[in-house]
Amino acid sequence: MSAGDIQSWLETVGLGRLQEFLRGVDGDTLLSLNVGDMQQYGIIFSDGCWLLLLAYVTEHCVAVPHGLLSWDVEGVLEWLTELGVPAPPPEARLNGAALVTLVMIESAAGDSLSEHVFMEMRRQVKEEIAPKWAARWTAAKAVRNLPKP
Repeated sequence: MSAGDIQSWLETVGLGRLQEFLRGVDGDTLLSLNVGDMQQYGIIFSDGCWLLLLAYVTEHCVAVPHGLLSWDVEGVLEWLTELGVPAPPPEARLNGAALVTLVMIESAAGDSLSEHVFMEMRRQVKEEIAPKWAARWTAAKAVRNLPKP
């Protein structure tokens, strides 16, 4: 995809607000970025994670998975409240893709949030709510470095 195609695609997938940050970025470049790179472009963590999830599903011609990865900010907060797990600060505004990525980045900590997220992802894959690839997806790696579905 050319840089112009990426600009159109961003609008189509509801991320037109990110166009100014990604001017001149073509498809090959987008697939080589991770969420840390996105933040260097000025894109907030949650938006960067969601963008990279959409890039992954577009690149591999699969649907956005149901379940945790596709939850919006309110869905994540609701789930964390139900669990009684301390939620991230409201300014973090973590969507499902961002929560999964954050947990994978910080999983060495072995905290209860990480455990709950990993258990939920395993449950959703086992119950076929989400595809198997969803349990391995993270925006901490470039799309091209992730396993194929």
